[in-house]
Amino acid sequence: MRVQTIRVACLVFAVISCMTIPARAQQVVTQAEEDAIRTVIQALDDAWNRGDGKGWAAHYTEDGEFINILGTVFDGRQAIEEHHSEILPTTFKGSDVESRLRRVRWLGPDAAVVDTDFYIRNFERLPRRLPRIWPDGSMRHRLKHVMLKREGRWLIVSTQNTPLLPPAS
Repeated sequence: MRVQTIRVACLVFAVISCMTIPARAQQVVTQAEEDAIRTVIQALDDAWNRGDGKGWAAHYTEDGEFINILGTVFDGRQAIEEHHSEILPTTFKGSDVESRLRRVRWLGPDAAVVDTDFYIRNFERLPRRLPRIWPDGSMRHRLKHVMLKREGRWLIVSTQNTPLLPPAS
């Protein structure tokens, strides 16, 4: 009975400790770190708007991952660069994007999950397999980035791109 009680107490302690990690992490993160993450998100927008696939991929770790809206996984910075270098001058030629930061969830002083709303406008045409367009002519997505600070620089480890569909007409 005593061993059972100790096991339950250890389990409760472990669960409570895990639940408080984000709160403790938030306390040690400075505004400068959040600003640095915002700068990375803005740099992604700037690279897209220049049609610069290499510039987009530069914000990923060497072993980074990007999952597009069709569920295709691009594994590694090189694959992310090749994919964006292919779609930016073709499918999304002339388009522009705007990311709106929804939330930064700190996992520690050097790790965060970053949620953005991603708006794509001014594209000429889209392949049939892509999601419906919003009444204002935009495509909207939710991007979830996992970011790490390495050697003083915030980099993306993984991105999940989920389309946000307009209401059915």
